[in-house]
Amino acid sequence: MSEIKEILKIIKDTDITGIRVESGDFKFAAKRDAAPSSPEGNDPAAQETSDVSAPVPGAVAAEPSKKRMSIKSPMVGTFFNAPAPDRPPLVIKGNHVEYAQKVGVVEAMKILKDVVSPVKGVIVEVLVENNTPVEYGRELFLVETQE
Repeated sequence: MSEIKEILKIIKDTDITGIRVESGDFKFAAKRDAAPSSPEGNDPAAQETSDVSAPVPGAVAAEPSKKRMSIKSPMVGTFFNAPAPDRPPLVIKGNHVEYAQKVGVVEAMKILKDVVSPVKGVIVEVLVENNTPVEYGRELFLVETQE
């Protein structure tokens, strides 16, 4: 029981939302809700980079400003952009994506975690190739959004 408490203490201050441990006949699984979002500007998962230059005095904006936001890996593992080796990628550069659309999968120890778009926009860059090892938080795609 003390080992279980120690495991829970360790994952408490991380972004891990679930864990499963199996050893012989012993099986343990724990899952928690995602941490509440942090105050504006302090959330590294929601970092955005502006794609617009400073406004020129007297100029009229012709279109809404566009921002680039990255889609990041939800965990450590191997990134897959296609559902199977003989299938095409889920998204490629230039594809339009919707909020919560599946754009890939990260696999670790036979556990699959969907990679979903946090925004609606257009994929402007694919940063990781299919079947590539990734770390937690690694940028996988850049999406251009409109405000």
